Amino acid sequence: MSNSHSPETPVQPAGPNYTESGVDLTLIRWHISLTPAQRLEALTNNIRAILRLRDARKRA
Repeated sequence: MSNSHSPETPVQPAGPNYTESGVDLTLIRWHISLTPAQRLEALTNNIRAILRLRDARKRA
């Protein structure tokens, strides 16, 4: 991805990193910092990774 932000290096939050129910706000902040094209690229990469895992599981 061309954006300098990633889940490993999130944008510095203005508030807490987690909600009371445990939702990771750093991932939400990272995702909304992306352009729509970058969000689509991230989604596509995640789908490809899931499909590779499923394929590897079928072969095992």
